[in-house]
Amino acid sequence: MRRAIVLLLIGACASNPGTGGDSGAGGNPGTGGNPLDGGSMSDVGGDLPDASVDATTACILHGSAVGLYLDGQSAGQVIPADQARARIRLVSPYTTWLRLYSSLGGHAEAACFAKNEFGRKIALTAWLGRDAAANEREILALIAAANMGCVDIAIVGSETLLRQDQTPAALIALLRRVKAAVPTAVQVATGDVYDRLTAEVIAAEDVVLAHVYPFWENVPARYALASLHARYVETKARAAGKTVIVAETGWPSAGRADATPENAATYLVQFTSWARAGGVGYFYFSAFDEAWKTNEGAVGPHWGYLTSGGAEKPGADRTLERCETTDDVWSGTALVGGTGAPGIVLTSVPPLGSSLPLEGRVEHVRPSDHRIAVYIFVGGGWWTKPTTQTPASPIWPDGTFQIPVATGGSDAQATEIRSYLIPAGMAPPLLTGAATLPATLAPYPSAQASR
Repeated sequence: MRRAIVLLLIGACASNPGTGGDSGAGGNPGTGGNPLDGGSMSDVGGDLPDASVDATTACILHGSAVGLYLDGQSAGQVIPADQARARIRLVSPYTTWLRLYSSLGGHAEAACFAKNEFGRKIALTAWLGRDAAANEREILALIAAANMGCVDIAIVGSETLLRQDQTPAALIALLRRVKAAVPTAVQVATGDVYDRLTAEVIAAEDVVLAHVYPFWENVPARYALASLHARYVETKARAAGKTVIVAETGWPSAGRADATPENAATYLVQFTSWARAGGVGYFYFSAFDEAWKTNEGAVGPHWGYLTSGGAEKPGADRTLERCETTDDVWSGTALVGGTGAPGIVLTSVPPLGSSLPLEGRVEHVRPSDHRIAVYIFVGGGWWTKPTTQTPASPIWPDGTFQIPVATGGSDAQATEIRSYLIPAGMAPPLLTGAATLPATLAPYPSAQASR
């Protein structure tokens, strides 16, 4: 996981296919229609995959990431068929699509009976690392499962670009190989963090599967959906007209100060409201808590909307049974501060040597139409922040922003910080030690701090 891919499958309140009879997932009908006034997600909608669900009836997620291991087990163990079937039976009442993270160790078999016995749509992954022999076994198993009719989306690697387990060129070659070997009805893509998906990789995919995690970017919970919305819009602009699916997103319920049951439940409500309003597809991460995921730190075992035993976690019923929705907390289309000359103010500058973020606010603009470009002067040159992969940062709907500026090396020793208020569609100059700031930035409102 988080880091994840770009498949956004809709968290719709939809009639539950169940596993035969009443699934028990519950469901008061949703509020119906678009919860946004004025169509403020007009730049987002229209990306539902073919397996879209009827968003007018009871509560069901469009897609869910699913781990099949039990407490006490770990990744790589072979999953017995009865265990996999039991896990699929637990999660099936809540979701139309299932995303599995390997094609070996019982996962391909699980994909087949999830599709054939439970009627679910399947996104099956060939897990890729740096072991060429293991990668080959995964690829062959994925191709075989797809040719057996058990796969709707074939995912070639998950976050391999983030981990640098594969180069873009090597990944593209594998995407082409799988695409040539599976039925044309099977869509082929990789899953990775939104800012790691290059134009060349996107061109080789049938759909774009983006992982978007405001939590891992340390976005405050109250602004999480605004951040996700901005990253989605940016990714869609790079997708060359292809469908963009939020293939992973979520919020853990324990393990960090902001990882609470309340924040996790609220994020699920807000995210599914956002996806439903814009007709965006997704795979929510994740169905179950998974005790083995300690490699992600204290939060790792706590990403499920269900416990490891399959019970709904506190607050999950707001989405899964009561179909709760929220108004627009993400788009930032309201004018901040009324009419006037656009401006930017720094409200909190981290002291020299600190890794705290830069904070500020904008005035007299619509946050949705603008971004913040930040540069720091350190080591005798100017550098783009937070990274060259994400050179422009979103502004929250209330006009405030919070941007990491110490993201590597000696950044904390920067003696100057300069921020610019730029149009949302602008690609800011990428600086990696430039002696001066480009003149192209001069026309835009700016704020500077020396330390």
